[in-house]
Amino acid sequence: MILAFDIKTKILFAILVLFIIIETIFPNRNQKNIKGYLKNLSMGAINTAALAIIFTGWLITIANARQFDGLVSNLPFWPKIIITLIALDLFIYWWHRLNHEIPFLWRFHQVHHTDESVNATSALRFHVGEIILSTLVRAPVIYLLGPTPLIIIINEIIVTAFAIFHHANYNLPREIIFEKVIITPYLHQVHHSNKRDEHDRNYGVLFSFWDRIFKTRKRITPKRLGVDYEQDEHLGKMLTLPARKP
Repeated sequence: MILAFDIKTKILFAILVLFIIIETIFPNRNQKNIKGYLKNLSMGAINTAALAIIFTGWLITIANARQFDGLVSNLPFWPKIIITLIALDLFIYWWHRLNHEIPFLWRFHQVHHTDESVNATSALRFHVGEIILSTLVRAPVIYLLGPTPLIIIINEIIVTAFAIFHHANYNLPREIIFEKVIITPYLHQVHHSNKRDEHDRNYGVLFSFWDRIFKTRKRITPKRLGVDYEQDEHLGKMLTLPARKP
């Protein structure tokens, strides 16, 4: 499974490079991304190192132990993938929402929202504390479902690829059609607005219908991205932000 994790990293790196190229050639917002790329990639490197330890040693172990005893364990391969993807995406919706509503969780999640030039690399910009917490809270869901370790790897690739896709700074052709089912760049930029009543919307990561079902969908063009109380600062300030500002 360590080899599978390494392949996962390579696939996601290739997707990241692809969307950096796309947003460089066809930018939606006129912004300079170079410094943002460096900061976000640095944060991503820290998180990748943390996941290499926690992900392979924790979630994969649980999946391996439960792959014959969970709710989806006896299903054929494709239904097992689809149900796992939908169930985990619903869980991520609520976990993401709680990160906005619970002050302790927001201390970590706000690091993601201090990005004032949202781009493809913003999908990597999460505090390592949030990465650890989100990994731990997913464990009971995986234990209950009982997918195989391979399906967990596939799910991680799909979810992270979609996060890169909808953070990227470009115009998706016929976007209004796609957003009926999935979160698109236009929908997700609302979530990065500096206004609280706007960034507390569009919590979905993969499917957009969760926001319609739970009435958190909003479709507007935000005037400014980031948060009003903190500038988009260097790596050290991002890492210490949870201890400095609630």
